[in-house]
Amino acid sequence: MKKNFQELVQNLLENNPELRDNDLRLVANIWWMNLNGVLKHRFQQYELDSFKSLLEMYAKGDLPNEQSIRRVRRKIQEENPNLRGRVYEQRHQKADEFRDEIMGWDQGDIFDD
Repeated sequence: MKKNFQELVQNLLENNPELRDNDLRLVANIWWMNLNGVLKHRFQQYELDSFKSLLEMYAKGDLPNEQSIRRVRRKIQEENPNLRGRVYEQRHQKADEFRDEIMGWDQGDIFDD
């Protein structure tokens, strides 16, 4: 699968020079290629057109960047404990355990053989 995916991306870049400098357009094209086959059997044409319009908006950068949304969410949850989900506490607990484990290592043992 990984090789096929890499070949797909390479093919798109070779055949569509405009995708070489625009990750959003590249992503939108790959999503459309993957979903179009599945969606066309489940939805009416006007629904497919709406989905394609959404991807075009994404490709043009007209929608908020998903990484920015995640970054803002993390900052808000850091500052507002009441807005944190279950995963937040689990992730931070594991990070604390990992940090404690590393701090507990006797650094001399790492390099002694």
